[in-house]
Amino acid sequence: MKTVMQPGPVTLMKIACLAGILLLPVIPAAAVPLAPAEVAVATTHLPAGAALTPIVRLAPGPAGSQYLEVTLRNESGGDITLGEARIGFPWLEADSSPALVASGGTTMYTWPTQVGEPGADASAKRGSGTYLLAKQAGGYAIAAFLSWRTFWSTLVCEGTRAGVRVDGEDRRIRPGEIVALEKIWLASGPDWQDLLLHSADEIAREQAITLKPQPHYVGWSTWDYFGREWTPQNVRDNLAAVQQLVPEGNLVQIDGGWWEERGDYLLLRDNLKPDGMKQLATAIHERGLTAGIHFDGMRADRGAKVAREHPEYFMHDDTGAVVGPRRANADPDRGIIFFDFSNPKALDYMRDVTRQMRREWGFNYIKIDFLLTGIAANVRGASFRNDPARRLAPQDPGMTSVERLRAGMRAWREGMGNDAWLLACSAPYGPMFGLADGLRSGYDISPNFEQARRCAQATAGAFQFQGRVIWNDADYHVVRAAADEDQSVATAEGKKGKLTANEAGMWTHYVGLFGGSKINSDNLPTLRPERKELFRQAVALPSCERFIPLDFWARARNRDDAYHVMLGAAAGSVYLAVFNWSDGPRQYRLDGLPPGTDRIAGEAGETGDAFGCRITLAGRHSAIYRLPAGADFDRMRRQIQVGP
Repeated sequence: MKTVMQPGPVTLMKIACLAGILLLPVIPAAAVPLAPAEVAVATTHLPAGAALTPIVRLAPGPAGSQYLEVTLRNESGGDITLGEARIGFPWLEADSSPALVASGGTTMYTWPTQVGEPGADASAKRGSGTYLLAKQAGGYAIAAFLSWRTFWSTLVCEGTRAGVRVDGEDRRIRPGEIVALEKIWLASGPDWQDLLLHSADEIAREQAITLKPQPHYVGWSTWDYFGREWTPQNVRDNLAAVQQLVPEGNLVQIDGGWWEERGDYLLLRDNLKPDGMKQLATAIHERGLTAGIHFDGMRADRGAKVAREHPEYFMHDDTGAVVGPRRANADPDRGIIFFDFSNPKALDYMRDVTRQMRREWGFNYIKIDFLLTGIAANVRGASFRNDPARRLAPQDPGMTSVERLRAGMRAWREGMGNDAWLLACSAPYGPMFGLADGLRSGYDISPNFEQARRCAQATAGAFQFQGRVIWNDADYHVVRAAADEDQSVATAEGKKGKLTANEAGMWTHYVGLFGGSKINSDNLPTLRPERKELFRQAVALPSCERFIPLDFWARARNRDDAYHVMLGAAAGSVYLAVFNWSDGPRQYRLDGLPPGTDRIAGEAGETGDAFGCRITLAGRHSAIYRLPAGADFDRMRRQIQVGP
């Protein structure tokens, strides 16, 4: 089925539906007002008998909500190493066990938002590094982190109680030192949307976050088609092609593979020596576009020059060996190792890296990848398979991995300057807030339907952060099938184009409204005209500064259960997008959609009566609707209901 796209004022249909009543803002209150004596704190530390005293503080928040803060004070005469801390407290009314619990997305590609029954689903048992939201008969309750300054922590639902698991990482606590655990906000109310949006506002207030204006990057990147196998000519060809295709294009981003070895970011591979990256940035700037670059911020190859000359820049274990995963029978000089940013010299090196990229080469959009591998739990899993007998030994044992990662982020920013755009990729969400400008909130895209669905689910599940604490990024626009490729496509199986026209249209609609930056990553010179047209369509759609999945509680049971009904606000208008991620046709009932709502993209069937609107979509198809002039996003997100 051909996807019809009219991004301008053309009206394809009008829906006549029953308008909803005025809904007033919802003010949060505490779910169960806590007293300090009700908060249980336990620690595992060495020496086991040392006096590590917990101090619980509760402070009032807006409209009856509460802030929970726990600190640990070393009252002994010697150093203490913290293995783990656990906090438990009443969260819900004793007779109101939640029907469902949403566990907020925590990392880009390993921990998206999921909804499950507490105690039954693996996602609910795993908890969240951002928030827990309970759905009960009488309303909703939230427990949300407001800080990620020191410890990698997880909120878990334990019946009507909530728990916090804190990875102490053997952090050294000096005599008399007081260490704060992460701050938590507790609230309840009748509107789940308001609770999540308020939680993001609380994060912004707690961390004094001031966002740059919403980015409007439009352009092209090397990664998804060429991988690390791109050539300077590939970049120049696509630079010319993207400007011809979308005159509003303003970015070309060069992804991985420009270095000799991972970690050697002051050096270039042979076909770029001596100054090929500077030449490419200059060519991009001469055409009036922003030059973007990517590098792997937390990892290096064992054989890299920086690793051979400065092993002290990298994480060691307690035997003194540099740690990193190794494959069986692999060359001992190969494999991945991890930077230790408790070493000030490693931070100096990274400042030099981003200073060179920005000030000498001319790249002012800098994408830093694999940041999740800065968290100790991931290093232990990759290097030790979580063997409890083995331990990480950073140069400064008084810094956790969260502190080291944030020190690295500050060093990169100092090197590039605040005038550069910093996109955090493959990252833990919370530690990026206040330090990065943009956050990859979806998986790495690939040109197949299954990965597009996963990317959409992950990005939509992080909706509350958009425009409040950071700008979300859903990854590249890709629309290719095998017929759009030549022999230069990367050899990895995941790079092979498999998108049908309607599947490519769905990802076009998603990226166009909710994806953030609109950066194509096919090979434009080999892309067929009808697939090129999809990129024009994505660019023509307005990027939503706010959005929300209206079927939040009905979806996200797993990573492939993407949201079907999205509402967004962009350029003074409100948009509804319906995505049928199913294989067969589906009908969607929407109550409260106002009269005068117009379909502007996609093919669908619509009927309406006093009981609501019904939209029918074929399998793997989508449609976009623009609400009438004057529609208010906050009113519409409460008013429009997705029926069974």
